[in-house]
Amino acid sequence: MNSILTAAHRIFINTFIEEFSRGPIVLIIDNVPGWCRRHNIEEYNPSRTARAFRVQQNGKGVILLASLITPPMRRSVEVFIERSGYPEEVKALREDRNFLQHLVLHEIAHLNYDWGEEEETLCDKWAFEMMGIPRRSSVACIVPIEERSG
Repeated sequence: MNSILTAAHRIFINTFIEEFSRGPIVLIIDNVPGWCRRHNIEEYNPSRTARAFRVQQNGKGVILLASLITPPMRRSVEVFIERSGYPEEVKALREDRNFLQHLVLHEIAHLNYDWGEEEETLCDKWAFEMMGIPRRSSVACIVPIEERSG
């Protein structure tokens, strides 16, 4: 499993931002939880790789992406997706671009449908569908919010 330098994939990211969303601002930053703390946005996951939210003043969508996604960060996301009922589908995320695409599509789903953290599994489902990855796992397992990461 490789680290991903997010900025190296900016053009790739922009293609599906344009196709699947309503034009959020995408910020590639060093530390997602640290950025959230500095901007008074609640964030409790120290290994968060991405985060979507709306600016209160104007409703504009924002997606934060970690500039460097390390193997432990990737594994944290994959474990959550596996536990959420997608152990077969998550195998496709071993490819760097698939991982990054799913990560961004997942965050787009939060913005497009106003889904909160309680709908993480729906965001994963939507992202896999938009990627054209068919459902192969049979049973979803809901993970308590405290165990979630991504």
